[in-house]
Amino acid sequence: MSLIYIDNKNPQPIYEQLVYRIKTLIYCNAMKSGEKLPSIRQLAATLAINPNTIQKAYDILEKEGYIINCVGRGCFVTDNIDVIIEKRKDEIKENLTNLFENAVKFGLLKNEIVALLDEIYSNNK
Repeated sequence: MSLIYIDNKNPQPIYEQLVYRIKTLIYCNAMKSGEKLPSIRQLAATLAINPNTIQKAYDILEKEGYIINCVGRGCFVTDNIDVIIEKRKDEIKENLTNLFENAVKFGLLKNEIVALLDEIYSNNK
């Protein structure tokens, strides 16, 4: 799968890059509920990395509920992905609330915060 890749210049461990990339593909609906992930051997060969690294990433994704491992059949994106995405959105809202409260405490004005949010939003469309 060409959508899963690693950046060898990134200091982040490879397994963490894989976890992040697969989560991102799930969040943006490039990988859908029930979709089969590449096998560990296949992805390891494609990315030219150790299969144990792929296994570690898949284990984390399974533990966090993003994928399920069907022994003998492979790993699949969970059918409960909508619940996971909603939970993640709630976490983001909580983080934004905390950041906003800190910004206000340290004297940022509403128009400064709104301008910053507009800029960030425009840069990430």
